[in-house]
Amino acid sequence: MLGGPPHLHGSPDMMRSLSLSLLLTATAHAQTYDVVLESTSTAKFQAGIDVVLPGSLIGDFDSKTNPRGTRTLPGLFGGSGNQPVDVGVTIRTDTDITEVPTGSFTVAVDEETGALEIEALSLDALGGGDGATDLIFELLFQTFRTFNPDSLFIGGIPLPIPVGQGTVRNVLFAQSGASQLGVLAPTKTPGTYTFTVLVPVDTGLQLDVFGQVFDLGPIPLTLPLAGTLVVTPDALDVDVSVSFSDMQSIPDPLPGFEIEDLPFGLPTILPPGNTANVLFSLIVASIETNLSIQIELDGAGVRVCGFEKYCTAEVNSTGVPASINALGSADVADADLTLRVEELPLQQFGIFLMSETRTFVPAFGGGDGNLCVGPQGLALTSFIQSRDQTGVVVFAVPFEGLPGGTTIEPGSTWNFQYWFRDRNPAPTSNLSDAIEVRFCE
Repeated sequence: MLGGPPHLHGSPDMMRSLSLSLLLTATAHAQTYDVVLESTSTAKFQAGIDVVLPGSLIGDFDSKTNPRGTRTLPGLFGGSGNQPVDVGVTIRTDTDITEVPTGSFTVAVDEETGALEIEALSLDALGGGDGATDLIFELLFQTFRTFNPDSLFIGGIPLPIPVGQGTVRNVLFAQSGASQLGVLAPTKTPGTYTFTVLVPVDTGLQLDVFGQVFDLGPIPLTLPLAGTLVVTPDALDVDVSVSFSDMQSIPDPLPGFEIEDLPFGLPTILPPGNTANVLFSLIVASIETNLSIQIELDGAGVRVCGFEKYCTAEVNSTGVPASINALGSADVADADLTLRVEELPLQQFGIFLMSETRTFVPAFGGGDGNLCVGPQGLALTSFIQSRDQTGVVVFAVPFEGLPGGTTIEPGSTWNFQYWFRDRNPAPTSNLSDAIEVRFCE
């Protein structure tokens, strides 16, 4: 038991315990990695998108500006002038694009518990480019006639008209909520796991048809991700497969959006061979989507800098465990890291410990607490803290004055914990929980 205050280099019991590396076992903890997609990724995007547009058409005749233009009249007989005809238009698209996607996401993995979470997934399936989509202009109309050219259009039968190609761009997926059911499964190779996880996303894209740009979305989807992770202390390799199909109907997707006087060359039917020049006025009633996506993602991840608490502290004489937190910056260049420990017994001595590794030693040194910083740890003995009346210790990490000339390098990981004397009710010692600081590259 640590019966007296620590000496300059820590008590003998403390130093002996810190040196028993063969008796130390690792504690469970999650690691977080920022992953960026590599150029070996592929995305195959297939979509049938129908834009349903009710409205009217009218000939482009104008007595002053276009007296030789086409005139339209509803019905088989009667009427004069140039009158509108009720129509329903469906713009049908057929898209089949394979591109190199770009994007990123964050992966949190806990190798001990087998838990996995995906955060901040952002994916551009076309990698910032665009792709062509075949267009069919399907027209459903009441019977009407045209003059100049003279033709009859018998209504009630959909008229499909291939009209070339449009453009699809900005096929984007953005995570919309917490991932679900993330599970790691170990393989025979150490550090290699298979995984599955569900990620809710909002999907959107732009469809450019006849110079009109339709912003489709957000469409809520759940992406099933499955693949393989190779985990190392500082890096992560990810291979992910995504395969899903989805059909949705989106009513009134663009409230207030109207197309006015869209010029269109309408092939004549009876007799065929001519072109009636008309103007469409339309609104967007609904969009029907039938999406199919197969994505193969290759990603490389690096550990995220920041703070992560771990380990379980035992109750001390205050009735609760001591808790450590980190304040300030994980960037070494800032030299601004402060450790704060709360729920400590009053008027007792303590000392901060730091190590590049983790461990778990219960009843450390014969006391009540669990040692959670690893072997070859440092006792910051020049900074013994005497308790005030608040139960709180605040300690600024001295980047330029660590024991033994130790330096904290960018990209390194250090673990911190607070050891303190206590009476509970007999003289004893205890420790806070621990915190890992991953310093930024």
